[in-house]
Amino acid sequence: MQLSMPKMYKCNRVSVFQLLNPDPSAFSCEAFLRNTFMLGDVRMKHDYFLGDIWIVDMRHATFSHLLRMNPTLMQKAAHLFHLTSRNPVDQPLSSNTMPLQQPAFLLKFQEGLGLRIHSIHVLNANSLLQHVVSFMRQFFSPKIIDRVIVHESLDALHMSLPKRYLPKDYGGDEPALAEFKDKYEKEIRSTVTKQFLINSMKMVSDEKKRPNADINEEYLAGSFRKLDFD
Repeated sequence: MQLSMPKMYKCNRVSVFQLLNPDPSAFSCEAFLRNTFMLGDVRMKHDYFLGDIWIVDMRHATFSHLLRMNPTLMQKAAHLFHLTSRNPVDQPLSSNTMPLQQPAFLLKFQEGLGLRIHSIHVLNANSLLQHVVSFMRQFFSPKIIDRVIVHESLDALHMSLPKRYLPKDYGGDEPALAEFKDKYEKEIRSTVTKQFLINSMKMVSDEKKRPNADINEEYLAGSFRKLDFD
């Protein structure tokens, strides 16, 4: 499940990533990526924000889920997107908050969708985290390393993100994630959004118009000075 909160924190959109079904057989890497792309397209059409704050809940994540991640699809996603980062905004850290010194879990947000990552907050981390880190290191740039924070408790999360920007599931003042999920699914299934997504899929480059690699004097206008080397 991927959902965005209605209120922005310092002009950054807060989004939640969470596995709803603990059964690994119910997880599909292809469906996850497809949903990510659809959400990104819809946000480009309707949303305005400077950056993203992601909350990644690993409560139901297991090693079996990791085995179902398709390396080929992940590689394509990594090539399609180019990771970006931005200067961090002040984020007070408590003794229960540990900066992660390695690439983050589920990094699927990049320049291709016009997203700029402000920070990633990992909750309910377990021994699987290091395996996920090793897997993701194959595909993604380390630029985002210092944007990732692992929280050992909700209190630690609240020191970085005020409660008024969080859903009830994480001790916040916003409605529960289930309510946002219903609204998101209704929007995705609407006729207008379906047509928008279909049209987005048709937006491709016309490769016939791409200049070839041959040198053409017509495009070499300008002056060249003679250089003499002793």
